[in-house]
Amino acid sequence: MPDIDLTQGPKNLSRYDVVGERAEGQTLFVKHAGLLDEESQSVKMGDEVRVLHMGPPLEQGTIKVHVVGRVPLRNDEIKIISTWFEKIVDEYPRLPERQYVIHPPWKDEYDQNTGVRRYRRYSCVGFVLDSHSQVDIELLALIVLDNQMRAQSGLACRGLTGMDLDFLQHTRDMYQLRFG
Repeated sequence: MPDIDLTQGPKNLSRYDVVGERAEGQTLFVKHAGLLDEESQSVKMGDEVRVLHMGPPLEQGTIKVHVVGRVPLRNDEIKIISTWFEKIVDEYPRLPERQYVIHPPWKDEYDQNTGVRRYRRYSCVGFVLDSHSQVDIELLALIVLDNQMRAQSGLACRGLTGMDLDFLQHTRDMYQLRFG
């Protein structure tokens, strides 16, 4: 299913729809993304909504919604994502800067002494992608080519081919400028 067009007036959104906030004064660049953390509700362009997101920190917070992508989720899938979020939020150290990573979209951190996975670091987009992967939904196919993360926008297992992905391109470009 393509993105949900909020320019045509209020739309009914569902729990864990993907929501994004545009950068101020920008029409294409989405600066932040998260998961709607509310039951079905009517939302219009620019409304502030509750989200689960990697701020940092990983938390329940709010953003102004400008773009929305929907993948229909069954009740059991919503429960799995909810349980997963409760589990991972407890894994985190209390230092927000240790939770965030831009590239790759997520990265596991391991105990140096035991080699045991301690927690996963996320970008805001990485958190959204991993949340849906918990229920075997691939929102965006990511491939690694020549050590550069590339977004392959033509593939989505359950919809979202029309979702605004400019923020991923911009993030990748900014990473390449900074780190080569």
